[in-house]
Amino acid sequence: MLGDRGSAEDAAQTALLRVFRRWDAIDSSPSGYAAAALVNVCRDMLRSRARSRETATDPASLELGGVAASFDVGERLAVQAALAGLPQLQREVVALRYLLDLSVSDTAVALGVPQGTVKSATSRAFDRLRLVLSPDYEEAHHAH
Repeated sequence: MLGDRGSAEDAAQTALLRVFRRWDAIDSSPSGYAAAALVNVCRDMLRSRARSRETATDPASLELGGVAASFDVGERLAVQAALAGLPQLQREVVALRYLLDLSVSDTAVALGVPQGTVKSATSRAFDRLRLVLSPDYEEAHHAH
């Protein structure tokens, strides 16, 4: 959601601190509360970047951690650029659903949106990713 590993680590630490401070008040679903805290911290960081004009736009500077380990460098850069090009809600949905492995309902709670919004944002995100990545994928695999 943030575009670089260092910012993601900072966001995770801040979110966990928020969860720790409120631990006794969390009645149900600590993982859902933690996911919501993480989303809110990420959104705060993105707003702060926008205000200070420090938004990273170079897709090569983005990291996906272990997710892209099976891709070659070209594929990894293409996926990173495609993810960076998604609208914020779609990036958040993809990150929560497929990187954190949250369910549709847990993702909806974390983002504060209806489940239908999560489903449609997921569908739109993958439609966009298929559109952006398919030509590169086809070219790369027909060359062999």
